[in-house]
Amino acid sequence: MRLLSRVLLALTLLGLLSLAVILSDWLPRTSEREQAAMEALQSDLAQTRGQRNAADYLRLAAFDLDADLIATISAEDRAVRSQSRRVAEDDYAFTVAEGRYPKLAPWPQTDWECEVWPDVDDQGCLPRVRSREVEARAMLAEHNRWLAIETGLIDFDHVRADMQLALIPMGPPSTGKPVALAAALQHIDGDTAGALDRLCIHITSWRQLRAQSNNLITDMLGIAIINRLLRLAAEIAAEVPDLPRPDSCAAALSLLEDDELLQCRAFAGEHELWQALLSGATEEELLLDTPWKALFWNPRHTRALVALQPALFCQTTHADRVARRSLEPPMPGFSCDGWQRAFNSSGCIVLNGSNSNDRYYHRVLDLDARFRLFQLADWIRSQDGHADVSALLAEMPQELRNPAYRFELDAEHDLLRVSQVDTGHGQWWSLPLWPAASRPEH
Repeated sequence: MRLLSRVLLALTLLGLLSLAVILSDWLPRTSEREQAAMEALQSDLAQTRGQRNAADYLRLAAFDLDADLIATISAEDRAVRSQSRRVAEDDYAFTVAEGRYPKLAPWPQTDWECEVWPDVDDQGCLPRVRSREVEARAMLAEHNRWLAIETGLIDFDHVRADMQLALIPMGPPSTGKPVALAAALQHIDGDTAGALDRLCIHITSWRQLRAQSNNLITDMLGIAIINRLLRLAAEIAAEVPDLPRPDSCAAALSLLEDDELLQCRAFAGEHELWQALLSGATEEELLLDTPWKALFWNPRHTRALVALQPALFCQTTHADRVARRSLEPPMPGFSCDGWQRAFNSSGCIVLNGSNSNDRYYHRVLDLDARFRLFQLADWIRSQDGHADVSALLAEMPQELRNPAYRFELDAEHDLLRVSQVDTGHGQWWSLPLWPAASRPEH
């Protein structure tokens, strides 16, 4: 009986000790790896740089507002948000402008505009616009405010979203279509230099905005817009290969710099958003619907855990593979150790949901390959016009090569193409070498 009493006493004391450890927030401790991750996300590399922030301009792009109104509405949005404890994941589009100011009519969806992800048998944007020229001009005239809004982005140099208030830019909803259509019509009208200048100015602008953004949405949107404009620039270059290009195209069509591939700023913003969501989430949203589950939830340690994956974009291993334009080594996954699972099991579930970000790097590496493809097309056209393209590909300049990608001629469709790592939109991205009427025999 005395032995049983001692065992029960020991178990009771052990339970009380465990409860004290949990309530005191002493365990689990922040590991050196987690501390290094949080510091990386606060480093200089993670900071956006620039003088004019496009976040509110993008966020309110669907409303036809002047600069003063954008500033006024944004101040009201921040005041309202700051009075609310919660930041809801499904409420990114919040603004007091909703219902107070009319929204622009959306840019029309058509089947003949410039594509972001052209199909292998895509004849190109220019032939389609030529075939619907009257309709294209009418559409651009009717929705010219979208062209003005997209052109206004040229005045900005970075995107710093207010993640703590979830005031996140989602626009422009027109995704580069007005600029592409205006440039296509400009080229059709004979002002090819002006068309290329327009495209190159906007490509440069979006290269700057997505690289200097703390918002992953802006990063991915920027890639899509650049794809659209770069493909059209390639079509124009194929039609008039000997035309001297505007000065704006030198920087716009150059290969990506390392800083444009790092994505540290975007993932530092993702971590900031995670913190805001975790701070404002209800127990039901965190699946802490019982006292027992809530007991094994450590917000401090969870914030450290969810820093691990995004911080990889700010650390030397990733910077090294960016410099090599390499897929290797792949980003590791993370899991909790025994102590972490014992004292923060709910946080470990959150960690499991924050992994697998390597695909975003694949998308920007694919973008890098597309710029290489553009320059490769220029180089091939500069060679003997009767040379065999396949033979030229074997001799392509070293600075354009990347062992992770295949550059080849699609002889069936007469397109130059490059393989893609992120195959969600197809295995290849292609562009024309010559206009259809003047393609040489291979």
